[in-house]
Amino acid sequence: MHFLFLALFVIAFILCICGEIMFIVAAFRVSVVWGLCVLFLGPAQFIFLIMHWEEAKKAFGVTMVGVLLGFAAIFSGMGSGGAGMEGLAETLASSGVAEEHLEALQKMAEENLDSGAEVKKKAKPVKTSKLFGKDPKSFEGATLAEVRDQLGRPKGEMKSGGEICLLYDRFSVFSADGDTVSHVEVGDGQVTGSAAAPRRRAKAPSTGGSRGSAVRMISNGGQRIDMKQVLVPGKITVVDFYADWCGPCKRMGPQLEQLARSDPDVALCKVDIVNWNTPVVKQFGIRSVPNIRVYDRNGGAVGNPTSGLGPVKQSIERAR
Repeated sequence: MHFLFLALFVIAFILCICGEIMFIVAAFRVSVVWGLCVLFLGPAQFIFLIMHWEEAKKAFGVTMVGVLLGFAAIFSGMGSGGAGMEGLAETLASSGVAEEHLEALQKMAEENLDSGAEVKKKAKPVKTSKLFGKDPKSFEGATLAEVRDQLGRPKGEMKSGGEICLLYDRFSVFSADGDTVSHVEVGDGQVTGSAAAPRRRAKAPSTGGSRGSAVRMISNGGQRIDMKQVLVPGKITVVDFYADWCGPCKRMGPQLEQLARSDPDVALCKVDIVNWNTPVVKQFGIRSVPNIRVYDRNGGAVGNPTSGLGPVKQSIERAR
């Protein structure tokens, strides 16, 4: 019984320590602020557990297993008539573990057990049906931090200048100022928001300008494109993936058009991505707009995709 008691207690102690480490790691994955709070502020762990149940449930489970094994060890020691408890005290004393550490561990275990039922009750209502399509306008006006707290980490995050887009399973959340939700786009391309919100519905397929003109526009609803048909033979082609709701795109567009019209060696092709869910976005792995690419006279890519005019000019010079 003494060996069983000691083995159970050691395993329980290791599991509790592992659970604590997992809590800290999970908190840092959510944000640095959460990680520091959980690391240095004891009560923050329980707040994090309630607000981020999906991220913390594994750590909570490991900790609870350790707590249960700890109670099993205590009951085993009590059943052995006190010999097990005396053996544990001798082991702790010889290993240099302070008695108050054991008391703190037992207190923490009791608090975890008491809060377990409350966590299960409070964690489930976070993802309500209202937030998943019934009323997507409920997000508008909220901060991106509140969205992340309620929905967890997004599947993807895209930035365009000061604008931010958070991608979730059923819709995308957009912020024009990088902090507050300005509008929400559901999976079928429908947009919610005020009248001032950007337009994101797919336009009728159209192409502006002939293949040999200095500036060519492709607006086909965000469908896939054949780059061989886009590039202009014998010229350096600048391909600008843009969106009409993108502020930086509106500022960059005229500069690129002026560049193409003033340089006879350069042709510009502007491709409207429409929104983040269109095939052309997936085809080229676009994660931000404007997304500008330069191709030489033979159709080879020059440099990396960029959003700045300076790198575009540098790539053009390299392609000459």
